[in-house]
Amino acid sequence: MNKLEKKELKFLIFILAVLLSIFFYNNKNLDFEILKSQINDNQLTSDDFKDVDLNEKTIWVDIDGAVNKPGVYEIDEDSRLFELIEIAGGLRKDAYTKDLNKSIKLSDEDKIYIKSLDEIDLEKESSKININTATREELMNLNGIGEAISGNIIIYRESKKFIKIEDIMKVKGIGESKFNIIKDSIKVN
Repeated sequence: MNKLEKKELKFLIFILAVLLSIFFYNNKNLDFEILKSQINDNQLTSDDFKDVDLNEKTIWVDIDGAVNKPGVYEIDEDSRLFELIEIAGGLRKDAYTKDLNKSIKLSDEDKIYIKSLDEIDLEKESSKININTATREELMNLNGIGEAISGNIIIYRESKKFIKIEDIMKVKGIGESKFNIIKDSIKVN
C-alpha cells in the first residue's frame, strides 16, 4: 500500500469514527468525547456492545379508567400490564383490581380499561333481577328458586307489589335462609 492509500484509509476510518460517535451521541445519549477517545485508543471491544439490541421493538397501548395518567403509551414489545400501570402513574385509590390480571403480556394497539369501584357497583346493580317484573325463567335463574317458587312469586306480586327485597320472604317457600342466598341477586325498583 502506498502513502496516498494509507492516508485515504486513515481519513475514511476517522470519518467513520466521527459519524458513529455522532450517531450514538444523538440516539443513545452517549458522551461523544468518551466514545471518540475509546475508539481512537482501541479500548472498545465487541463485549461493550453485546447488550445493545438493535432489533428492539416497541408497541403502542392505550390505558384509561382508574389510572392516574390515562393515555397512549409507547412501551417495549414484551411489556406486561403492571409495567404499563406504573408508566401511567399507578392505579387510583378507587381502582377495582379483583378481576385484573396485571401479568398479561400486552400487544400493539391494545386498549386497557381499569374499572373503578363505582362502575363495578353499577354493573352489579344492573345485573340484579327485579322481582316485581322478572319472568318465570328469570326468577328460576336465582339460586334455589325452581318452577314452583317462581310461580309463587308471580302470584304474590299480582296481588301485592314488593316494596323492599325482604318482602319476598312473604312468598310461600321462601324463608330467611333462602332469602340470604338470593338477596344479593334481587332488587325491587
